Amino acid sequence: MKNIVTVIDRFKKAIDVNQFNMDIELEMLNHIVNKYNFLSVSQYAKKENISQPAALKRIKKGKVMFVEMIGRKFIIG
Repeated sequence: MKNIVTVIDRFKKAIDVNQFNMDIELEMLNHIVNKYNFLSVSQYAKKENISQPAALKRIKKGKVMFVEMIGRKFIIG
């Protein structure tokens, strides 16, 4: 059986061995954030016309997709 290496594995390895400089990594991150329209919990709550606790409840119940970075939750809009 062949050892299958995924794109994610190759990407992680490239980052770990410093194949990209910081400018390129930040550009990639910026592209991903803009593509998926990350919203803070308060931005999402305002957009949906709900309270922040209600937005957090939706996250907890798995009703919205989110990513956690820098100690904060960002909802994928």
